[in-house]
Amino acid sequence: MNDKMQAPTDFLDQATINLLSEFCIVDHWSANLANAMLKIGHRARTLHGLPEDRTAFGLLELVRCYDDSIHDKIIKLFEHAAFESRPFNFSAAIKQPSDDHRIVHCFGAYRSLEDQSDGEELYGVFLFSRGTYGHL
Repeated sequence: MNDKMQAPTDFLDQATINLLSEFCIVDHWSANLANAMLKIGHRARTLHGLPEDRTAFGLLELVRCYDDSIHDKIIKLFEHAAFESRPFNFSAAIKQPSDDHRIVHCFGAYRSLEDQSDGEELYGVFLFSRGTYGHL
């Protein structure tokens, strides 16, 4: 890493983490490229409205949680990240039963898993707004 760039741990101190947690909920995800299944953390499953008794989902199951207008864009982001080994991010509104929306930001990247037989994966985090919003 060159001297001009700080590693993430250089600026993510406990005070910053505490402040972040006042505004959002953070959870992890990973996507095994060998079987195209996403493993999604418990809080992320709950906030997406996915079944809590499962940990793995297909990409289409995840994408259907978002407004229809963004489905194709999210699928293309995952495809480009997998085939071009590049990071990506998106923001979307999760449909809620009450017709309100919860905003989610997703950050992801590609990595090779040299010590595992599965080989490659996408991985990242979801950041969810703590509240829901009636108008976007």
